[in-house]
Amino acid sequence: LPSTKSSKVDKIIFCSDTSGSMADQDVGESVSATFKALETIQWVECYWLWVDTKTQQKIEINDINDLPKNVIGRGGTDFNETLKELEKENPTIVVFFSDLEVNFPKEPSYPIIWITKSTNKAPYGKTIKIK
Repeated sequence: LPSTKSSKVDKIIFCSDTSGSMADQDVGESVSATFKALETIQWVECYWLWVDTKTQQKIEINDINDLPKNVIGRGGTDFNETLKELEKENPTIVVFFSDLEVNFPKEPSYPIIWITKSTNKAPYGKTIKIK
C-alpha cells in the first residue's frame, strides 16, 4: 500500500476471511488494521467484504467510520467465487486478511496482498505475516 496520505489508490478492496477456522480476535484485528491503513492513504473507491464460502456482505466505505462492526459468515472456506467476482470490479489492489487455510483458486489478474498470522504462504500475490 502507498505509505503517505498524499498517495492515492483508485479502488481498494479489503476482505476478511470469516470462516470458522479464523479466531474471533483475528477477524476483529482485520478491521482495526484496515482502519489504520485507511488513515494513511487516500482512495477513490473502497469496499469491505466478509468472506467464507462466498461473499457474505459487501460494504462501501466512504469514511473510516463506515467500517463494519458485526462479523458475517463463520462457515467453511472457499475464496473462488469472491476472487472471480472481484475480477469484474477491476480493483487497483485487494488486501485479504486470512489464516490461509484454503484451497487457493486460480490467480486473479489484479494485485493481491494476503495478511496472515499463519506460517502458511499464499501461492500468489504478496504474503505479509503479522503477529
